[in-house]
Amino acid sequence: MNAVFKRELKAYFYSPIAYVMIGIFFAFASLIFITFCVNQSFADISPVLTYLQLILLIIFPILTMKIFSDEKKNNTEVLLLTSPVSTARIVVGKYLAALFIFLIMTASTLLFVLLFYIFGAPNTQIILGAYTAFILFGATILAINVFIASLTESQVIAAVLAFFVNIILYFFSQIKFVFGPLSDAFVSAISPIERTKDYLMGIFAINHLIFFIIMIAVMLFFTVMNIEKKRWN
Repeated sequence: MNAVFKRELKAYFYSPIAYVMIGIFFAFASLIFITFCVNQSFADISPVLTYLQLILLIIFPILTMKIFSDEKKNNTEVLLLTSPVSTARIVVGKYLAALFIFLIMTASTLLFVLLFYIFGAPNTQIILGAYTAFILFGATILAINVFIASLTESQVIAAVLAFFVNIILYFFSQIKFVFGPLSDAFVSAISPIERTKDYLMGIFAINHLIFFIIMIAVMLFFTVMNIEKKRWN
């Protein structure tokens, strides 16, 4: 798994994709920070990370679309599928490499938090909650996008399909405004956005953490099963 992780990470940084995605992410983060924090003298990272969730819905499909299709393109698919490394280790290694890029993006926003502490008195618990929500949300969406990328050999199809799934998941919480209060419990139970709201208020509920961990594990399991099917074929 460690070898797969290092190989995938090098692949990201040997191409422009990692630098471009990190650059785009930080550019939008800076714009949101200036708009909602600097201009309004608001020492809270929550609105910045909340709006950045939308940016992730666009970045992640691009980040993951090549995660399996490159094996086909570089004629290494057969070597990968017949290697002594288990499918689970291959999938987890690829996922962790993409997750590492996401964590680098997230770490870049710590500059804004530093400015909060230099020029103001922010609420540390709210900040920790906001980052917890952002990382759990991002890690879950990333796992879903990795699974989608394993379904097709086309990068374009993988990116487009992942983008539409991301949008549906993000706006799924709006279903309660269509079907009324009866859908509240259902939406709150399965919507990633609804699950982050307690963290944004500084409430660290363990049930939400369990939900995100299960979602990530299930998506990676489905990915393993899909790759394993190709392996046996």
